[in-house]
Order: sequence, then structure tokens, then C-alpha cells
Amino acid sequence: MGTILSLGVPLDTWVWRNPLPQGNQLNAVTYANGQFVAVGASGSIVTSGDGIHWIRRNSGTTEPLTGIAYGNGRFVAVGKNLRFGGGVVLTSTDGVRWTLQSSPTGGWLLGVAYGDGVFVVVGEDQKLDGKSIAMSSDGVTWTVRNAGLVGGSSAIAFGNGQFVAVQGGTILTSKDGVVWTVRSTGYQLTLTTVAYGNGLFVAAGNNPDGGDNPIVTSRDSVEWTLNRSGTVWNLSSVAFGNEQFVALGDRGTLLTSPDGITWTNRSSAFYYQNLHGVTSGGGKLVAVGDFGLILTSPDGVAWSKQTLGPLYGITRVSYGSGTFVAVGGNNVGSNRFGAFTSPDGVNWTPRNVGTTNYLNDVTHGGGQFIAVGEQGTILTSSDGVNWISRDSQTTNQLKGIRYGNGTFVAVGRPGTISTSDDGTNWLAQNLGDVRFNAVTYGDGQFIAVASSSATAVFSSPDGLTWTGPVANEGLVAVAFGDGQFVALGGDGKIFTSLDGLTWRRANSGTTTHLWGVTYGPAGFVVVGQVAVLTSTDGFNWVSRDQPTLSALSGVVYGPDTVVAVGDGGTIIQSEKFIVHLLRLPTLVDGRIEFSLEDPVLAYRLQASTNLASWSDLGPITNRQITIPIDPSAARLFYRGVPVP
Repeated sequence: MGTILSLGVPLDTWVWRNPLPQGNQLNAVTYANGQFVAVGASGSIVTSGDGIHWIRRNSGTTEPLTGIAYGNGRFVAVGKNLRFGGGVVLTSTDGVRWTLQSSPTGGWLLGVAYGDGVFVVVGEDQKLDGKSIAMSSDGVTWTVRNAGLVGGSSAIAFGNGQFVAVQGGTILTSKDGVVWTVRSTGYQLTLTTVAYGNGLFVAAGNNPDGGDNPIVTSRDSVEWTLNRSGTVWNLSSVAFGNEQFVALGDRGTLLTSPDGITWTNRSSAFYYQNLHGVTSGGGKLVAVGDFGLILTSPDGVAWSKQTLGPLYGITRVSYGSGTFVAVGGNNVGSNRFGAFTSPDGVNWTPRNVGTTNYLNDVTHGGGQFIAVGEQGTILTSSDGVNWISRDSQTTNQLKGIRYGNGTFVAVGRPGTISTSDDGTNWLAQNLGDVRFNAVTYGDGQFIAVASSSATAVFSSPDGLTWTGPVANEGLVAVAFGDGQFVALGGDGKIFTSLDGLTWRRANSGTTTHLWGVTYGPAGFVVVGQVAVLTSTDGFNWVSRDQPTLSALSGVVYGPDTVVAVGDGGTIIQSEKFIVHLLRLPTLVDGRIEFSLEDPVLAYRLQASTNLASWSDLGPITNRQITIPIDPSAARLFYRGVPVP
């Protein structure tokens, strides 16, 4: 009997699962027409009527957006065209539906402001001709203006009847957006943001000589006064609202001032996230930053996180017993929520694992999950919810763990290997100065990979006796599937091996760092720094679209979907793929028949008894009439894999 596998895998379409509404960096935010609108990396746009409940909007672009303003009945957002150069301009009358417009200049656009009936954008001076400023009444038709200064500008504001833009320690001013005057603060500064409120311009940035970062103020934009900010962290945005100025920046820095001169440092409790934009509206302040972070405050003193879900790093993810389990941690304070579980990949719940040690990997086998991490941490759980600490017989860092042939094998640094047949009792050994990163099991053997090229690969039939090292490129991850091992190295390098001894380099098509690999019904999936790659044969790879610029470090197949995890609490999920099992018609003489309708002519016909392990039956084309097959089992699944 034969069954043909028809598989559709939408690995170009991913959905945010954590944080929500999305996890890309947000760079700027404004308030107008009764709603907040924030913009950021990968074309991200989110809106909210109250600053608390946010909705992700489709911008129509994946390019980074850097600024936003409202005027004349519309929003105008600007950004950078990383692929083709130049800027990005989007317009919207409601903040929901956006239209891509032509960019007025050849450089990246970094800021936008509205005043006296016109929008003015500033950005890079790509040609060094001073033409880095443009103006428009509607955001559609733009006129480029000469700023009178080469180098471009990074931010712009409008107030007291004039536009003020900042570039380094220099100020540009204009009453109409047409004629610009170069001003000097008189200080060696790098200014990155400017705002107007309560009759005062306030500009901030960083001190190139280190130390206290600058905040300068002016009532007329001509004479500027240097004030102490009280922080060494770079300042990226400033705004006026609720009768005070608010400045923010790196490492969660939040400052408030009643007059723009005397500043007080406020704690945001988000030391590991940089803040990039702030605005006021509807009686509250809203700040945005890394990994989609959104904060609100009624007074600038007490701040509340509105982004849903944790923002600390997630390293790896596993699936078993109907449950996804992801692990990581934040190494801050007393946080013990180092695991996250989901029954479907959609809804995730943080779990208390009983330790503040960072967790590096997790696997499922023998009816249980086992996670490993810093200081020899080994945790076991039957459901991913309740965790028990086990004695690993080592205090060394454990980086990877897998299950095979009734044995768990954990590897770490330096040269640490711990094994167990039940997850409870562990035996540790040391192979010397080896920086193990990961381990997998396949074809009757464990393969452990390490960072050093001289000690890249070790193999073992039982986790106790190891052979190696085999010299190769330093490797960070490894998986087994379809009769071969696939390992990841630096700079986009992918290697394959049929036996774990002889490795050949595959064509990944990228030079970005790759961190995680898995195998499932659609073949191999690799994730990394701005990368999702897939391959049906381990050698030829296809780059897929992904919704995030965050580094992805772990990936796993579920029953009908793929889940990837990474920095900033990132969890993304592919759309469900549908597996159609089609019974092949049997002819009177026992033969079966099927057709291949894809325009690709060359295939490898493969068979499987379990949809996990596949064996080659031979090359075929969709022009052949008869293909001899000698079935080795009473029931087989067949698939045709295109040959590149």
C-alpha cells in the first residue's frame, strides 16, 4: 500500500507570539487625532487609543521607520531604505491604512516635524551637497531644500514659529523650511534629539568625551545654555507633556524636568532595554524602545509596561507530549521565570523554574523535558510547568542537551559531558579544553560540536565513550535528519555529514551568524541573525522572509507548525502547514501510480514508514512513465523532493 505526502509549508509567513503586539524595536511615537502611533524596525507600526491597548498595523514595508509626525489631517512616517538606498515616506489619514510615497532625497530620512502648514523631513546628506532637508504640505509632493551645511541632520522640531534641526553640536533654524541658518551651541556635543515646550527648545544627545551627557536649552534658538543631565547614558529622545520635559535613552534611562534645566533621574526598571522615543497625549506620557517595549506614565515618575509578555532572552525551544517549552532567562534580580510553555505555539505562559541561572537548552525525551544552563544547572519536568533541580555532578556551564537510545547527553564548557538514562542521576566526565556548544543524536550516535576548529566534532555511540576530535570549522549548533547531520558555523557557514566524520560545506547563501537548526516534515530549518533558511537536502538553502531583526537562536517543529525563539523574548510562529495524505491508487497488477505536476523536472523519490526518516529510492522526472519500486514495508509514504 502506498500513500503520497502532499505538504504545503508557509515558512515565508510568520506571526508574532511574544512580545505582543510585536517585538521589533520602536524608534518614535506621536499623539494626534485621539491616538498614539509608534513606528520602528522592519516597517513596524502600532497604534493605541489609550496607550495601554495596542494594535499592530500593516505598513506595507519592511524597511526601518525612524520618525513620525501629524499635521494637515494626516500622519507622515519616515525611515531608511536599506535595500536600495535613500529614504522611506509613508502617509496615512487614520494611522491604520498606510501609503508608500516617493522619497524626496537620496539619503536616509531620520526625522520629521509639522508646523505652519508644512511637513519638514531631515536626514543623511548622502551627496554632501547640503540637500538633506525637504518640505511638503501633504507628505506626497516634496521640495528639497539646501540646509547650508553638509552632513545632514538627525532630528527636527517645530515651536515658536520656527523649525529647529540638530546635527552634532550644530543647530539649524528656519521660519519657513526654505531658508536655513546655521547656529552653534558653542559646545563639543553630539545632539540627536530636539523638542519644544513651555517656550523652550530642549536638545539632547551624548558627550563624545564621555561623562555627563549634554542637554542644551534655548528660548530663541540662537543662544544655547548647557545643562547637566546627570546620566552617562546616551539620550535619544526628548518631549514636553503634562507640564514637564521628559528625556530618555540607553539602558532604560528616563529623566524629567519642570523647566528643562534641572533634571531628575527616574527608574524605568528596564535597564537592559534602550529607549528611543517619547511623546505625550491623552493625559499620559508614552515611551517606546527595544523589542517593542512600550511604557506609559501619568507623571513621568511611575512607569508601567504595556507590552505584553517577557522581554528577556530566549535561547532554545523544544516540543514533546503536546507541549512547546522554551527556555532562557534575564540574569536580573530574583527572576526565576526561565521557562515558557504553550500547547499550540500561540499562547505562552512563563513558568517558575526555581533558579535564577540562565538556561541554555532544552530537549524532550523519555516522557520528560530536561533543561540545562549555567553553573551545571539541570532541571527536569514532566509537563514543562513544574521543574525539579538535579545534581549534574558539575558546576561548569552546560550549553546543549539531547536524547537518544534511552540516554540523555548534556555538553558544556570546558569539555564537560554529563549523561543519564533517567534524567535524575547523572554521570559527568571531562574531555579537556573543549568549548562544547551543542549535541544531537542520529544514526546510532551522538555528535557533539564545539567552537574551536581544532576540536570541532566528537562522536559517541552511548554518550560515555567519545571519539575525536575531528577538525573542522568551529560549530555552534547541530541537528540530524534525513540520514545526515547538519551543523552551523560562523559567518553563515553550514556543513553536512553522512557519518559525523567527513563534513562538506553547503551553500547557505548568507554570511550572517546562524544559531539554531532543526529537522521536520518540511526539511531542515535554520535561524540566526536576521535569517530564516530552509533546505530539503541540507546542502542547498532558500532564504525565507522573517518579521524581526532580533537574533533568533532556537527553532523547533510542532505537529503542524514551526516555532522560533530569540533575543528580547522573541517568539514567532509560522503559519500552519497542511499535510495531505493521499492514498495512491493500486492497479490490478499491484503497481501504484501518481503524478508530479510541478514544472521542476528533476526529483529524488523518497520513502518513509514514519514521516520522519526518509530514504532515497532513486532519481525521477515528471516525464517518466514507469518507475520500478521494491517496497520494503507493507505501508510506505512517498514524496518527491526537487533537485536544484
